[in-house]
Amino acid sequence: MRTVGLGLALFVCLQAVVHASVSSSVISSQTDPGPVAPYGYGFASDRLVNGGFEVEDPLGWETTCADPSSGRVTGGEVPGGPDSAKSGDWMFYFKAADSCPETIKLSQTITLEPNTPYHVMLYIWLPESTCTTEIASSDCPQLLYRRIDTDEFTGAGVTITAVGDSWNLISGTMWTAGDTNTVELRLQEIPPGAEVWVDDIIMSRCTLEDFRPVSERRVDEIRKRSVELKLGGDFGNGTDVTADISMTKHGYPFGAAMWDGCATDSACLDFFRQNFNFATAKESMKWKESEPAPGVFTDADEKVLNAVKDLDIGLRGHTVFWDVPIQVFMNSRIDARERCAPALCALPQTLPRDGSEGSLQSAMYARLLRFVSRYGDVTANDDVDNEMLHGSFFKVVQDDVRMAVLLQVAPSVHGCERVIAAQQMAYLQPDKRRFLNDFCMMVYCGPDITLSSLVKQSKTFPDANGLGLQSHVTSGKEVCGFDLLARFDHAVAVANDKTSEVPLPQEDLIGLEKKIWVTEMDSQDTDLFWRANAYESFYRAAYASAGVDGMMVWGWARHPGQWRPDQEMVDENFNLLEPGERIFAADGLLHSEWNSTVSDVSIEDTTVSFDAFPGSYSVEVGDCVADFTVPLGIGGLTVEVDAWSCAGGGRKIRLFL
Repeated sequence: MRTVGLGLALFVCLQAVVHASVSSSVISSQTDPGPVAPYGYGFASDRLVNGGFEVEDPLGWETTCADPSSGRVTGGEVPGGPDSAKSGDWMFYFKAADSCPETIKLSQTITLEPNTPYHVMLYIWLPESTCTTEIASSDCPQLLYRRIDTDEFTGAGVTITAVGDSWNLISGTMWTAGDTNTVELRLQEIPPGAEVWVDDIIMSRCTLEDFRPVSERRVDEIRKRSVELKLGGDFGNGTDVTADISMTKHGYPFGAAMWDGCATDSACLDFFRQNFNFATAKESMKWKESEPAPGVFTDADEKVLNAVKDLDIGLRGHTVFWDVPIQVFMNSRIDARERCAPALCALPQTLPRDGSEGSLQSAMYARLLRFVSRYGDVTANDDVDNEMLHGSFFKVVQDDVRMAVLLQVAPSVHGCERVIAAQQMAYLQPDKRRFLNDFCMMVYCGPDITLSSLVKQSKTFPDANGLGLQSHVTSGKEVCGFDLLARFDHAVAVANDKTSEVPLPQEDLIGLEKKIWVTEMDSQDTDLFWRANAYESFYRAAYASAGVDGMMVWGWARHPGQWRPDQEMVDENFNLLEPGERIFAADGLLHSEWNSTVSDVSIEDTTVSFDAFPGSYSVEVGDCVADFTVPLGIGGLTVEVDAWSCAGGGRKIRLFL
């Protein structure tokens, strides 16, 4: 970390820059899932027909408000389009009519299994347009569906990527229940006169029974490692000598938000110690808590910082700047003007924006400096820009109508020029990950809040080298593991300029610079079964994607002040509810399926061979114990143990250490 003096050399650098309750038995009674879908995101369902457009008659799709030139085409047949289909020989060229009184759409009617989630995805070739050049995604196509006995449409999928003159992914989920389970699936929001090319529309049933084996295979592929453990010494010739290996901590970050009350509650800390290896301060590192008045600083974060240190776990920095003013800078939505910090209340109205002492730029730069000074050696990575898509505060105060993430702070390392928070943090802390963290990235939240917007932001600002995906789910039924995997894989590839190669093999994803953290995951559902499904799907998908470097749960515990009800995994006494049982129980994911503890492993030539997930371990042979680490990575490795601690007493072996 570079140390920087607190003095400011300010410059004038002005710029306008840019449930119904359903028992698990309903889900368990199901037909064979079918063949593996193309690209591996599920098992292709024959309920959707001709998704690759390889069949001419019957086509299986209807167009509305399409130009007569629309239809099946091959690569290069229409100027401006792709040289080849995404797969196979054929794709569908859709040119929207210049004007039409009806909705412009490509649609098909499908009958679904009731009370069953489905994943739906497609690839769409997008020419350069406002969809690909603007951060906002309101002009991008999306998938919608409705039961045919209603006129109400529900979002099925949005753009995950949106790069001009490239194949892009639209992905999402569908669900239906009731007497009528026939739906109309439609691709719409294609602007009048616009051209798009569509291929590989794929629908897969997405129950956990479908998803678990796929996630298990991928987790084994990218997380589990074949370890040759070299014990050293001379073990003699005893054929009954074995080693016991215990996994003591996961190496992959499985973390949670910590509130102040938890940080001083022994029961909460015990739960943290047993189940999490990372934390983030739920509130106390934010600007309004740490600086309630100009130049008046608090130690509100001390409880969490001390707890994290005592637990010996990692910490994420949340958050440097938050773009939702009534939440970030004000203590309540009621009487916000009286409750918020005086200087921060004044930011939109009275602070000058000319880079002078006491200006908005000065306040923001001072915030950066104090954050780095206080947390620079403590946090593993930081959310530098938080909810710049969801909010608009800095967009408004900077008179910037397009690019909310741009912040006018000074000085920069090169003098008086336009800079953003991520650039400043890159200078102050060049070796840390700097995240763009945003709201509602992993489920349908409308056309304006999409993962493609965050990907476009990250490509525009290279100093922001991490993607933070908030994942506050309002219904467990809308979560599908295949959809999560597709989003993770494609977003990371495209953020790293691998657009033409999607989806990338996992071994290629793992080495890319810009990676994802699931930063704020919780699922609000009164039905514990569906709530548990959502949590399990997220844990499985995050660990099964090489593009995801960490998984943090947010509203995981019932406690005073929790931000919304019906989302907790444990009760107020930290007893496991069904969602918690899936993850934290002795037979849950963290302590069973993903735990590499093994006993009575044979020793051959002072070497123990076993398969291990990344983490911290102890090995016990006779009355000797040693610790070792299996790092994150793909492929086999050799680990040498060289720091043994041995007790006295009889032994079956001899060690020379």
